[in-house]
Amino acid sequence: MLLNELLSDKGNMYEALILLSEAINPSLDKYAHEIEAFYQSSKAPSPQVSISQGSLKVVFDGIQFSIIQNCEASVAEESKTLAQLAESDQAQISEVSCRFELSSTPDYDMLYFNDYLFMLQAADKMGKVWAFKSADGAFI
Repeated sequence: MLLNELLSDKGNMYEALILLSEAINPSLDKYAHEIEAFYQSSKAPSPQVSISQGSLKVVFDGIQFSIIQNCEASVAEESKTLAQLAESDQAQISEVSCRFELSSTPDYDMLYFNDYLFMLQAADKMGKVWAFKSADGAFI
């Protein structure tokens, strides 16, 4: 997916690019494991977590989060552009060649905002990552 497409408003309530440090090479399986582990240890209702056709789906009664891993050649070039927007770690971010792309179905009442944050925290459990909120054009 190209950076221009991700920066446009596609109607998804929650979106983020999760840039992965070159020191780690996590898979969708590892990400799914971290999400499941989080919900098993919390009191929050557990979602259905599945991987199909290169996409990790995290499904609750009222929303679906989708996560794909993108390691296309364009990611390395786009990381150089994104690094210019970062307040720190610019050199590391500019070297990123793989990322997770998180999106969701709409959540107009923000009932699943905390779950969105949990998705970001689960990625952080795998190692050094940076989350870029596409809609705002800024790192979070």
